[in-house]
This record gives sequence, structure tokens and C-alpha cells, in this order.
Amino acid sequence: MAYAPMKFSDLAGDLMLDALSSATSGGTFTLYTGSPPASPMTPVPPQRLLARLAFDPTPAPAASTGHTLVLSALTRSAEASGRATWGRASNAAGAPLFDMPLEGFDVEADAPVYVAPIEVRHG
Repeated sequence: MAYAPMKFSDLAGDLMLDALSSATSGGTFTLYTGSPPASPMTPVPPQRLLARLAFDPTPAPAASTGHTLVLSALTRSAEASGRATWGRASNAAGAPLFDMPLEGFDVEADAPVYVAPIEVRHG
């Protein structure tokens, strides 16, 4: 069966971005080494967890006017040393929301880790 791509209005896209912002509230963004799994619904394969960073209770302002969601910057001490190659965002209950590649940066155990704001756009 072939599937046609869906096209969303600006309103629908903004509503989805606002829902993603709400879903990340109180959640985490976890940094890993290695390759990401096929999808966020796939458990993380055996690899090193470098850092687990907490999203703010209000991680982003509403996207309703700019068609862009910018999740707040994250800072925390690393749990292990290694090269961060991807990250997974999860909600406050630990359910995965999305995976994203990272450009790869070295992380040192017990040293501060800073992840710049994450920008998601539509339209």
C-alpha cells in the first residue's frame, strides 16, 4: 500500500509544536554514544549513556505565531566520558518522544554539559 504525504496547515503545525512543548515539560534529553535505534519506539541498544539533562517545567514558549518551537538550553554534569552522537527526548514519565542526531562532541565525566536550544520548525 502506498502512502501519500500529509500536508498540514500552519494552525495544525503550530498545534503539534505546542503539544511537543507540553510533552517535554519535566522530561529529559539523554545523550548517548554510538548509533541511534531505528525509531524512538525502539529501546536504546547497549551503548554508553553520557548525560541525562532535565527539561524545564516550561521548556518552550508557544509556537503559535512563529511556526518554530525552541526548547530551552540544557546544562548538567556528565555521567560518563565519550563522544555524544545522538540524543533522545522523553516525557516526565520516561516515554520516548523523539531521537535526534548530534554533530558529535566530547563529554567528560563530572564536567558540565551544555546542549544549545533545540529548534523544531514546520511549514
